[in-house]
Amino acid sequence: HSGSAGGSDTDLLFRAVESTGGTVQLLKLALKPGKPCIMGRLGEAAFLGLPGNPVAGVVTFLMFGEAMIAGLLGATEEQKPFIPVQSEGRYRHVEGRTEFVPARLVADGEGLPKVEIVGKGGSARYLPLLLADGLCMIGAAQGHVEAGSALLFLPFRSLSWG
Repeated sequence: HSGSAGGSDTDLLFRAVESTGGTVQLLKLALKPGKPCIMGRLGEAAFLGLPGNPVAGVVTFLMFGEAMIAGLLGATEEQKPFIPVQSEGRYRHVEGRTEFVPARLVADGEGLPKVEIVGKGGSARYLPLLLADGLCMIGAAQGHVEAGSALLFLPFRSLSWG
């Protein structure tokens, strides 16, 4: 248990910030992985409390943390450089939440580049992140991914830290 972002009675950061006069908001995101997540202020400092699982933390930081830092620096975050790809295999996805999954490029022949989703899902595993070239985004309205399904891919190398 990370003691951080869930907003339950056992989450220490949530209570500590409020008890010292800060403000905390639990974000209810239709994002997988990426829950729970909190944001707030303590004096002049703004913060983003990331989920404790590795993939969830990376996804939440990429989708919200980079924009928050850019805003605090007076800059605007540029549009993320997603590229269209095709899935090489199947992946079970339930409609209703946008899902980001670690993936690696496996072919760049004719047509769209192909990606393989690595890992079996779940946000607590480090290995899929280590094997991945980036993250595939599966839209909230999309059902299960089949071989040849159109997806969007965010390559890690395109990021400022990649």
